[in-house]
Amino acid sequence: MSIKTQKIIRFIPLINLVTMFLWTKSCLVNVVKIKDYIKDMFKIFVSIMLIVIARIFITHVINNQIVTNVLTYISVYLFTLSMSNVAVKAQEKMLINKN
Repeated sequence: MSIKTQKIIRFIPLINLVTMFLWTKSCLVNVVKIKDYIKDMFKIFVSIMLIVIARIFITHVINNQIVTNVLTYISVYLFTLSMSNVAVKAQEKMLINKN
């Protein structure tokens, strides 16, 4: 799947997890340094932690069940979006370094 297609797919909820598998496959095929792979995984971890911290803060400030449910769905979308965004950027960087 091309990078252009992955850039479109990353905005579709839960389907954008496909980009994570394609990124992992791309890392294996292109023999990426483990240091670069761990750096990208750390970026994913930090972005998810920021979303979780923001969600926890908002949930404690606004103590409403409806808001909590909406925030849960929004955060799941943001989790997958941030993961696929990092994966696509890493693949673009791999292609630039390869050429």
